[in-house]
Amino acid sequence: MNRIELKFNDDTCVLCGVINGREIYNKQIKDKIDANKKNVIVISENIKAISISFIRGMTDEIFKEYGYFRGRNMIQFIASDKIVWKINTIINTI
Repeated sequence: MNRIELKFNDDTCVLCGVINGREIYNKQIKDKIDANKKNVIVISENIKAISISFIRGMTDEIFKEYGYFRGRNMIQFIASDKIVWKINTIINTI
């Protein structure tokens, strides 16, 4: 297992925008992802809402590089139940 803990400003509670999602991917995930392991992406409990566009921006490159099914099996999210549910719902409809 490869654990990737995302860092946000302490006052950040909402994640939105495809550009912001891509920025998080490029700065905090891209160089840490291990194609041979399960990558557990940890999102702080202080995040209360996440948009569809942010999720897509954060995951698009993973799916482009590894394909949807392999990419989906490579990543798992740890966050509040509400955030994990939303991420999984969005990813499962891509």
